[in-house]
Parts: sequence; structure tokens; C-alpha cells
Amino acid sequence: MEESYPPAQSATRKTCAQIMAGRTWERMPGREIRWHAPQNQEEPVEEFLSEAGPINEFHSVDQNHRIQIIKCADGGVISYEVRPGRWLHTLQPIAAFRNRIFEMNLMPVEELGTFLETD
Repeated sequence: MEESYPPAQSATRKTCAQIMAGRTWERMPGREIRWHAPQNQEEPVEEFLSEAGPINEFHSVDQNHRIQIIKCADGGVISYEVRPGRWLHTLQPIAAFRNRIFEMNLMPVEELGTFLETD
């Protein structure tokens, strides 16, 4: 199956630009294509981005940290609970988002393709 670039916009998912609007996002040091929200570290993603869409929650491979994911039409938000009550919210374009999800090993590889499909 061929994918268009940029990916077709989803009618049900917000774009990364829409997620960025109205909030302070900064480029992550050394990560030109990833952004983070340093002012909202005390809020889980359901409070910080409640209007952004469905939230998928996972646990890190070591089961010590919650990871919350919102898929966007052209990327997504990955929020890591680095310690209880402290979050790192990242916003990434589609290629970086997909690579990061794969790297985190959150689900069996057989389910990964279906999860990463955009609506």
C-alpha cells in the first residue's frame, strides 16, 4: 500500500500544528524534530491535552513508568511519567513518532502496524 506524503489529514485527529496552538512548546535540545512542553510537567496528558483526542496508555518495559500516547493526523504526542506526578510531554512528526513507538517496545510487533495507522 502506498502512502502519500505528507499523509492525508484525518477528519477525526488533530494535526501537530493544532496541538501546538495555544501552548508553549520548545524544541528538545539535540532533537530538532521533537518538541516538549516544559511548563506542563505536573499534568498528565488527560489534563494537559484533554481536547486532543483519544489517549492510549501503556507501561514502560520495566513497568515503572506510565506512557500516554495521542495519535495526530501527522504525528503524535508521547507523554512519559518520569516519576510520580512529573511528566515529559513530547510532540513529534509522523516518522519520529512511529520510530519512537517502535523503540519503546510497548506492544507486540504484530500489533504495531495496526496501532500506528491513522484514521
